[in-house]
Amino acid sequence: MVFSASSPRFSGGGFVASLARRSAACVRSVAPGPSGLLVVCPSGRCPSGVRPSRSFRGSGSGSWGSAALAVGLGRRVLLFSPVGVPSWPGGSWVPVSSSPGWFSWVPSVSSVQLSLF
Repeated sequence: MVFSASSPRFSGGGFVASLARRSAACVRSVAPGPSGLLVVCPSGRCPSGVRPSRSFRGSGSGSWGSAALAVGLGRRVLLFSPVGVPSWPGGSWVPVSSSPGWFSWVPSVSSVQLSLF
């Protein structure tokens, strides 16, 4: 599938808004669970204020915004960032041991009470 920001599907509200809608559609197209994986290669550090969310908020970085949206939607994410990764709530970026600069998002495991008895 091709995600073009110039597509009428994403038009309206200006070019930046089109880019954000295109990025969000791309992230949402990634299958949830173990069968889907979003690979992200941002060109720089994560802007302050970008955090996992169920809506797109890139603060000027489409790549970091896409990674944050994917994490917020519970998608698996593999990220290449030689300049490091941000600390986000709900999990952590774990280095891929054999590949410097590569990180995988690992959500925190929360304890759930399954029964009262």
